[in-house]
Amino acid sequence: MIQPKNIFKILFAIIIYFSLTSCDFLDCKEDINKLPMYGDIEKCYKQIEADKVFLRECDNEFKNRVIASKYYVDRAWEYYHKNHLDSSMMRFNQAWLLNNQNPDIYWGFGSILGMRKDYKSSLYYFERSIEINPNNIIVWQSFATSYGNLFLETKEVEYLDKTVETLKNSLELDSQNVLTIAALAGSYSYFKEKDSALKYLKLTDQVDSTKIHPDVRERLNGKH
Repeated sequence: MIQPKNIFKILFAIIIYFSLTSCDFLDCKEDINKLPMYGDIEKCYKQIEADKVFLRECDNEFKNRVIASKYYVDRAWEYYHKNHLDSSMMRFNQAWLLNNQNPDIYWGFGSILGMRKDYKSSLYYFERSIEINPNNIIVWQSFATSYGNLFLETKEVEYLDKTVETLKNSLELDSQNVLTIAALAGSYSYFKEKDSALKYLKLTDQVDSTKIHPDVRERLNGKH
């Protein structure tokens, strides 16, 4: 006959076992690979082990993790341009696992969030990308686009000011970039004073007038 104290030990062991196994299952948050940097969520045992397997496979296949990270970034952009945003995010996350100092990963995170209309969250990732590599003009333009969209959503002038500031940083890298110049014309067209808008409108028209959105010309109608 089992003694009461032994029954207690057995029950206690059973409770601990099921607590550990069920806890691991419950702690495995689903779809975290569809969030930037896996949502900064602590991974469960199974997810950590899956990461280890992935990294081992990459170490066997690629010369180093920097090259492997670039490979997965390229795959991520392919999905992005096909508008397969979840698949794109998964590839960017894999690239991040391999090399979290790759600035294009954060550019990708920000771009996907922008496509999802989560403009405010996208700012953090564009800023991270620029901190690592401040010389990518397209990142500056994407950064400015999110600020511009936040202005259109909220009508808060601080976002418009940030749009202009960011575009000017882009222009410092390439003073002839027509997309940046056109974006400045569009941004300044929301200000009461139109001198700067007209200046950048003229500069854009000298290179490629099709880069100016018709709404910008409408706002500036009669101001030439």
